[in-house]
Amino acid sequence: SEVLDFSIPFDKRLKKLREKIEFNKSNGVLYNPKIEEYAYYMMQGYSIYLWGPSGSGKTLLATQIIDLLGIDTIVMNYINEEYEVKGSDPFMGYWSPNLIYDAYKYGSGLVVDEMDNGRAQANMVLNRLIGATDSSYVFQNREEVKRHPNFRLIATGNTMLDGPTDNHLTRERMDEAFKQRFKKFCYIDYSEDVESKLLKDYPHWYSFIKQFRDVLIRTENNKNEVTIKDMVTTKNIAQMANALKVGYETTEMILNSDFIRTHSVEKLNTISRELDKYYGNQGSAEEKDIYKKFTNEVKKLKRVI
Repeated sequence: SEVLDFSIPFDKRLKKLREKIEFNKSNGVLYNPKIEEYAYYMMQGYSIYLWGPSGSGKTLLATQIIDLLGIDTIVMNYINEEYEVKGSDPFMGYWSPNLIYDAYKYGSGLVVDEMDNGRAQANMVLNRLIGATDSSYVFQNREEVKRHPNFRLIATGNTMLDGPTDNHLTRERMDEAFKQRFKKFCYIDYSEDVESKLLKDYPHWYSFIKQFRDVLIRTENNKNEVTIKDMVTTKNIAQMANALKVGYETTEMILNSDFIRTHSVEKLNTISRELDKYYGNQGSAEEKDIYKKFTNEVKKLKRVI
């Protein structure tokens, strides 16, 4: 990978990265506005942690960063047991190469998804894998594996690794020494730049989504929580854009699928009242039509219950 080749001057490698980003953008790839900054840290060999609300595109962003570096991507789930890192299998009784071993030895980009959902003790075993200056790691078979110069690690999560939150009650607090192994904690929120482009042909839908989200944020009791319960996510919006393009799903079908089904009737009543304050004298005709259909669907639900 030219981008990771330290024998090439950094400015030339950075130019290659920027050229690849612009080329991909010209071919329709949507990127987080800060993707160059995050790739910059990875180019230097550091590990980074992407954290933020559910469905904001953290895993996709992680794989996009690794792709820009020009190496293969390996994605694994959060780590609960030490053997998942070291490679030993307590059930079968023998050691076998695992995803971490392959990425570390052969130079892939490793994405540890939902790292904060794993156990703190198990994650600590990753310590010597994360630091940019660590040159080798001894696996359970006693093989000291030299770190491949292209090996990179990105982790994702919903919290800052500080333990449970209102919407993530099972999270464990991670050791401070472990947290400091990450060069950068990158907060990934829902990207208006990405989402508005996904719905560029349906701006009235995106305007409605923004109002809907605003109401959810204002009416939530857990103000310090980054993950707002049952928010319309970037992932939802991508699916919605496809549905609108195909033209099969009606407005009512989309509303029930992405806006209504996950909320209680009480919560929906609150949302409806708050939206009414806005749409009483604001919003385009198309946007107001979505709102009217939303309130009608909520009324139907109330009659059923």
